[in-house]
Amino acid sequence: RLTEVEMAPDAELLMAEMLVLGRAAMGERDIAADIADTRRIRRGGRLIFHDSQRLRLPLPGGTGGAMLGDAVALATAVCAAPDAGDRLGPARAALDAPGVEAAASAWEGKLVARLMSPSPHVLRRVLVRCLTAIGGGPLPRVWAVEECHP
Repeated sequence: RLTEVEMAPDAELLMAEMLVLGRAAMGERDIAADIADTRRIRRGGRLIFHDSQRLRLPLPGGTGGAMLGDAVALATAVCAAPDAGDRLGPARAALDAPGVEAAASAWEGKLVARLMSPSPHVLRRVLVRCLTAIGGGPLPRVWAVEECHP
């Protein structure tokens, strides 16, 4: 997959991508896949962010071995804004949750958070909390499905 964003010089961006490896309800655990994701963000025509990830499954030792542990859900959140560094503290606080391994960093007007969890539902809940903290307000209604997964 390739995601390319062209931003105006004064625009802000908050984006997220979540990936679930297999369907738990179907008992899918050991899957075969070749996943390649690339994200490019340009502000005023200048490249400010380029991120490429590749995951080939199965990995030696099962789904993830030392790389993924027991995680079956992964997510990346990216914020591009002049004050992205000021949002790092709230993002890290939102990521501090049981059942999720996560980290966030910020530099030069960008903030990136990466998350992984053995539970897609737990990961999504923490991702929503993180995006809300970074964005400073509620997410669009399409994200309001928490009542489906207690």
